[in-house]
Amino acid sequence: MRMMDTHYSYLYNILKDIALDKELSPLLILKGGTSLMFFYDLPRFSLNLEFTLVDRKQELLVFKRLLKIVSMYGTICEKVIGLFGAKVVLEYGEEGWPLEVEISNQYWREETDLLCLDGFSLNVMSLSDIYTHKLIALGKGDNVAGKEIFDIWFLGEKYIMPNGDIVMKWVGRSLAEQLSLDISIIEKLTNDQLISSLEPLLLPEKAKWASTSLLPMAISSLQCRLSAEKLKKRFRRGISLGVKYSE
Repeated sequence: MRMMDTHYSYLYNILKDIALDKELSPLLILKGGTSLMFFYDLPRFSLNLEFTLVDRKQELLVFKRLLKIVSMYGTICEKVIGLFGAKVVLEYGEEGWPLEVEISNQYWREETDLLCLDGFSLNVMSLSDIYTHKLIALGKGDNVAGKEIFDIWFLGEKYIMPNGDIVMKWVGRSLAEQLSLDISIIEKLTNDQLISSLEPLLLPEKAKWASTSLLPMAISSLQCRLSAEKLKKRFRRGISLGVKYSE
């Protein structure tokens, strides 16, 4: 718990510094698990800060300003601008978790909300688009993280509607196809695979629940959403009930 408290303070202070930077904050959209933790009461701890850059031409400016902010809190052990964005990794103590700040330059006109946290404001990606990106990430099938399954379950419990347009733009699939793929991936996982990485991010009672219930509930949530997508498709085509009515 002490590690969480310390890490939270670093997340919070870096986030606040970014929000108060008048050049930096308009260019970034906060997303991912940390946005859910800060603004939507996600019942797990989140370790990293994830953003989307809205203007790729400003990538170098954003990277330099981000380095200046993060370096005030410890040692920068990694800094890179890659093909799809930038990453800065902070180490602030021997016993602390590394703190990654990732900025994707893949902007697809995602919807945002201007949300307030303790007197400062941030552009935060809509729940619909956060959910959508998590479904897409899961569909890649590489090193599936327990935290992603947890977040998908959490958003499904809130009846959030994914953005099918973004799914089509990113991976060329319909939302129904993406959901089917994600279900097939989750069904191959075991509880042990998920809980080993997820347990340190949960309170003991939630970890106990996740060890037996997270997988089936996440699958059920996605199956429910898939059924809704199939029903929508039927309505668009017109539903034949196989009944003839006479006057």
